[in-house]
Amino acid sequence: MCVSFLLSVSSLYPLVVLSNRDEYLARPSQPLHRWLATENGAPAEPSSNVASTSCSAETRQGVVLAGRDSDHGGTWFGVNPSLRRFAVVTNFREPEAASGQRSRGELVSRYLSGEAASPRAFADSVMRQGDEFKGFNLVVGAWFVNDGGVVADAWLASNRGATAATGKAEPWPMDGGEGGDAHAVSNGDPLVPWPKCRRGLRHARERLRENEANLTEAADLARALVTDVLWDSEVPDEATDGPRPSTGVPEHWEEKLRSVFVDAVVEKYGTRSSQALVVSADGNGVMVEYHWDQDGGSTPHPSARGGAWRWVEHRFDVDGNDVTTAA
Repeated sequence: MCVSFLLSVSSLYPLVVLSNRDEYLARPSQPLHRWLATENGAPAEPSSNVASTSCSAETRQGVVLAGRDSDHGGTWFGVNPSLRRFAVVTNFREPEAASGQRSRGELVSRYLSGEAASPRAFADSVMRQGDEFKGFNLVVGAWFVNDGGVVADAWLASNRGATAATGKAEPWPMDGGEGGDAHAVSNGDPLVPWPKCRRGLRHARERLRENEANLTEAADLARALVTDVLWDSEVPDEATDGPRPSTGVPEHWEEKLRSVFVDAVVEKYGTRSSQALVVSADGNGVMVEYHWDQDGGSTPHPSARGGAWRWVEHRFDVDGNDVTTAA
């Protein structure tokens, strides 16, 4: 179970994407790094950490920046800095496992590798393949740099809920007009936002506007948004954000999964990583990840599960070149 937020509400930082990945703590996965994806969704070099500056121009087009699921090779959230693409996928919470054999993480990898000419074209193609996957919500997007700054385009594809019923991908405006555009997606119908989506979006708007003038470095803003928005373990207030969703899973699970940050210790399940993508008005960007490490890390977190958090940071310039990497 995951939650993601997309915002275009700031002239200084016109594209912000925040995402929590919730998963069983024992499931093997790799942290944020650069790797070469192919159009079938599989990593071309499974064990490599590709530096974009060392690749040919053609190869660099397929270099993505993302974590990776070690079981199936896909990813849940990533960016292709050279193609200026981003994508995030969540599963759809259902009481029983649904049909569908292909990995949902493949969808993100395929799009980031360069498949399809545009976000809309890819989202439309995915809508036609929905029966091949278990329940998912997929957001694919791109940003464009021109004389006026950075503008983004995003589309939603889903094989559940209202979007699936129409058979058509949904546009998610990201033009940053008056008041800006902000969207959230979790594990239910994205057109009917869950309470933690409403709470998280409200906090993300507030924190972005509070910090954009003070934090002149995109990386500083990204880290602040992770700790202030994605690490929110408070249960949403029903009076403000609406009633708890009822998805058919056991009641104790519904309760534990209500917050943006999930720390379900007993079930050995919870938020495994928190990521933020921030693109500045000049087209330069950064992606930051905090991931849980059961053996300890450099960043303490008020989590009851033990261990600690490590952080990884990748910056890229307007052309998608790797500028600096920190960990």
